[in-house]
Amino acid sequence: MYALAPDISAVDTDYGIALLHHARGQYWNLNPSGAIVLRSALESDDLGRAVEALMSEYDVARPTAEKDVGDVVGGLLAAGILVEAGP
Repeated sequence: MYALAPDISAVDTDYGIALLHHARGQYWNLNPSGAIVLRSALESDDLGRAVEALMSEYDVARPTAEKDVGDVVGGLLAAGILVEAGP
């Protein structure tokens, strides 16, 4: 499971989620599919739920959804937005 990094806050918007790093003054916007992935990563240690949600919501093939989930989570980790949560 993942958690938002310290100093990161998230707010739902009409078009996804806005993220703000308070200390650095940086912000990011996630589109609706990115928001699905983020919520899934925060709520469960099973990213397969995010894959299933993308497949259902956007009618995409499993390989596409799996790649998208991996790309979004990897990008959020690299940007310091997500951190791995302990057990």
